[in-house]
Formats: sequence, structure tokens, C-alpha cells
Amino acid sequence: MSSTARFLPLLAMAFLFLFGCEVTEEKLELWKGTQNGPKKLASTVTDTDVPLELRAKAAVALVEINSWDLFRESFQKMDKAQAAEVANAVAPTLAGMVENQQDQAITKIQVDAKDALFILLDHVSNDGMKAAQKALISWCVGDYNIRAMAGQYNIRTVVKKIGAPAAEALVQLLDVDQIVIKYVAELIREVNDPDVLAKASAHLAEELKGNIEKIQETHLVSASIIGGDATAQALLDIAGNEKINEKLQRFALRAYSEGMNTGNIEPSGAQMDTLFAIAENSNFDQYHREETYYVIAQAGREQDIPKFRKMLENKDDFWRAVAFRCILRMDGEGQLEEAITELEKNGGLSSKKQYEEITERITSFPTLLPKVRELLKSAHPIVQAVAANVLAQIGSPEDAAAIGELTESKERLPKGTGYKTLG
Repeated sequence: MSSTARFLPLLAMAFLFLFGCEVTEEKLELWKGTQNGPKKLASTVTDTDVPLELRAKAAVALVEINSWDLFRESFQKMDKAQAAEVANAVAPTLAGMVENQQDQAITKIQVDAKDALFILLDHVSNDGMKAAQKALISWCVGDYNIRAMAGQYNIRTVVKKIGAPAAEALVQLLDVDQIVIKYVAELIREVNDPDVLAKASAHLAEELKGNIEKIQETHLVSASIIGGDATAQALLDIAGNEKINEKLQRFALRAYSEGMNTGNIEPSGAQMDTLFAIAENSNFDQYHREETYYVIAQAGREQDIPKFRKMLENKDDFWRAVAFRCILRMDGEGQLEEAITELEKNGGLSSKKQYEEITERITSFPTLLPKVRELLKSAHPIVQAVAANVLAQIGSPEDAAAIGELTESKERLPKGTGYKTLG
């Protein structure tokens, strides 16, 4: 046999091997249903000798058969540049699958494509990143209630991964007709981007103003979560709206207070003016006004203390007691002694009930104990008496000796207290 004749069978075998191993779309489709197919698809994704288009289709095929470990490992095995190249080629296809049928019930392939895009966020770049983020954001704002927990990565995980762009897209869901408004507000707050929060505050404030008849507690709670000047003022406008029911007024005030408590609301001068206007408006229920004063005290502005000191002169014992409690909250250590003496001067300690109520109010501020111990040596007998009574209730055994030193005192007390002398 000639050498040429011997060479021809070998050449035929080489061609058969070469073309038999060539990756085609038909083979990719076949591998989706065979036992070793997933591994072959994964090998194709990482094979730099295979055209990029087919490598991308192999990656999509892994998603379609839910071979998640192989899908992740394929991109992890490649160097950063190769992974980005393949991921950028895959992203548009997956994005199209996610965005398909947005107005209809979600499908499994949509959910799978969304999960795959989330994984690719660590690998895509430039246009691939834009396509992935756009599709994922579109997913998040589609039907939050249905999609929130779908797939391996819930909306909260997706939004926190993308950050501000996703949070900003969610602002449109701060709608009084959205049953998930509170969850959306919490997620925007978690991302905590100042610019997005400002937009969210302005948007939600307009929603509240334009839909007073629809407002419920969940909307007010959402406003306290978003915070910011716009929603803060909107809450106070509701709290001070004389045309709506008292329950809603009270909820709005409490939402504002909670916003301050969490730091989501920082009261401005204008807001404090609104609060005082509510507190001083006799058209409101006295308990709504009382609670408003407590919110003012919560703000803790030093310039507001004189107004509460002036309230200690009120002829109504109820408002004197409110003022006293506010002063204790704002600056109990610095104001306690003078507040007690002013109460006595204005008739606020002329009965045993008043005396006991004032004592009780002080005991609700245990941080004042060091100051109360100091006041056992006050030059004012009534202050000493109140201090002794407070220590008798919440003091320590060591305070007994200090109180005992007062038992011989002949200093007179107001008749209403139930005691003739301090001793």
C-alpha cells in the first residue's frame, strides 16, 4: 500500500474528530437533556476556542436547566476579562427574558433569568451592567407583592446589591394604593442614599397631601421611615388638620415622633412652630395637645424651655403637670429645683394629690436620682420634701440615713401636702 493510501484514512479520521467535537447550536440544545450535558455546556462557556456567541448561549442553557452551581463556577473559573466578555454577551438575552410579559403573571424562566442576572452583576461591565441593572430594576417595580420573594434572590437582596439606582426606581411605589408601601419604604431607607431619600420624601409627601381621604396608619408609618423635611411637614399638616378625625391626627403625630426617635426626621424651626400651633390650639382635644407638647419636649431644644416654665403659671393643674413633665424630659437636672419651687408658688403643690403626682412624675426619670440626692440639701423645704419622697420610692438603702437627717426639721410645708413640717 502506498504512503498516500495509508494517509487518507488517517486524514478522514482527523476530519471526523475535528468536526465531531465542533460546538453547534444543535449540540447545545441536545446537551440540555443528556446526563453529561451540563458539564459540556459549562466547558463550552469557558472555552476560548469557541465563538463568543455560542459560549453565551451555553451559559443561557445552564440557566434554562437550572444548573446553578455550574453556571456560577463557569464565570469564577475564567479570568476577570474573559468572565466580563462572556457575561456582557449573556446579559442582553437574560434581560429580554426577564422583561418579557411584564404585565402578566410571572413565569419560571423569568425568575430564573432574574437570578442569573443577579449572579452576573459580579462579572458584567459597561453595557452589560446597564442591561442587567435595567432588567433587574424593571423586575423589582413590576408587581412587588408577587415578585418580592420569587426565586433565589428576593427583591430586597437585589435592590441592596444594585443600590441607589434600584432604590430610586422604587420611589414610584410609595403610593397610597400600594399595599406594600411600608416594605418599600423600609427598603429605600436601608439603601440610605441621601438623594434618593430626598426624592422619596417629596414624592410621599405629595401622596399624603393629595389623598387625605385614603390615608391609613401604614401610610403614616411609611412616612416616618422615609423621613426628611417634606414628609415631616406633611405629617404635621395631618396632625394639625382640624377637618379630619382625631385618631388620624394622633397617628400622624406619633409617626412624626417615631421619625425623630429613629433619626429619620430632624425637626426644623418651621416644624417646631407648627407643633406649638397645634399644642396651643384649644380647638383640639386636650390629650392631642398634651401629646404634642411631649413631642416638642422630645426635640429637646433649649430655647423652648422658657415656654414650658411659663406654662407652670397656668391656672389649670393639668397643663402645669404637662409643663413639669416636659421640663424634666428636656433638662431635668438643670431645671428640677426651680420647677418645683415655681409649682409651689403657682399653687401646683396645694393638695396631697398634686404633691403625689409631681413626685410620681420625677420617679419616672430614674436618671435624675443623683440630682434628687443633691436636693435633700436644698434651701427650699418643699424641694427637700419632694426629694425625700422620691428617694423613699426609688432610692437605695443608703439614702435612708440622708433622709433621716431631716426628721428634726421644723420647716413648714404647704398645708395641702398632708404634712405640717418637713420633719
